Amino acid sequence: VPADSNAARAGLRGSSRDQRTGQMIMGDVIIGIDNNSIDSDTDLFKVLDQYEPGQRVKIVVRRQTGQGEFATEQTVTLTSVLGGSEAA
Repeated sequence: VPADSNAARAGLRGSSRDQRTGQMIMGDVIIGIDNNSIDSDTDLFKVLDQYEPGQRVKIVVRRQTGQGEFATEQTVTLTSVLGGSEAA
């Protein structure tokens, strides 16, 4: 998740590596957009194709908190404004 993106401003977290231990920290997993369930990357792209850049969407994510034996998951709802594709 790029730091200057709409996704980051909405609070979406990407995967990262713990600087102290080197362990991977799982980023948010999108499981819903508005009233649409997301079960795969195909679902994600099909749903996003229904929107235009600049539209506001509600994104539901599964978020891991903690690490190792202390890891838990929670469901978090974020609101974001969709940006345009940066791929040419």
